[in-house]
Amino acid sequence: MQNCENGRSMIEMLGVLAVIGVLSVGGLAGYNKAMHQYKINATMEQIGMISSKLSSYGSGADSYAGLSNKTAYKIRAIPASALDDETTCQGSGTDCSLSNPFGGTVTIKPSNIEKGKSDEQAYAIIYKGLTEEACISIGSSTWFQSKGDTLLGMAVGKKGSAASVEASIAQDSCGTSSNDYAAGCIGGEDLPLDPMQTATACNCPGSDCEFIVKFF
Repeated sequence: MQNCENGRSMIEMLGVLAVIGVLSVGGLAGYNKAMHQYKINATMEQIGMISSKLSSYGSGADSYAGLSNKTAYKIRAIPASALDDETTCQGSGTDCSLSNPFGGTVTIKPSNIEKGKSDEQAYAIIYKGLTEEACISIGSSTWFQSKGDTLLGMAVGKKGSAASVEASIAQDSCGTSSNDYAAGCIGGEDLPLDPMQTATACNCPGSDCEFIVKFF
């Protein structure tokens, strides 16, 4: 009497599960990488939309005095993707919570064209809570070349460092670099930022890098 066995053996099933596991891990890694790049692109797109609207607004005003997240929202310079809690922007208070694609904050404020002066004829957009990879990618890319003649400069770096060099990003003086931040001005020859300096400045594994860009 012949004994016939149907189906798969346990070893074959384990082999199939192992292959599925490997493919799943690879697919997840690819998805995460693609999603991270999407967030980087979305961040640069956000900045482009905000700066385009604010620069158009500034062309008809004497200065950016009084500019804030709230006033930027009122003149419709804020894309929907940056509205963390629109109710705070619609309320009677001064708060207007904005967020970037990495979950960090976005701050818009008046700034100065020349170092040491209080003309408020420029404005700064500050992004916080970026990943190390996003910080390096934004700092060393050439995305700013499409922003026309209104860009003053930018800086990237560790938490609390990039925004601190806001005043040095000006027409009459250019930003410098350290282990904590890398800065450059459109008037000099230091944009895009040096990749090595950017990598050093963006060494913030806690996803707390920051980026500041100034326009007038």
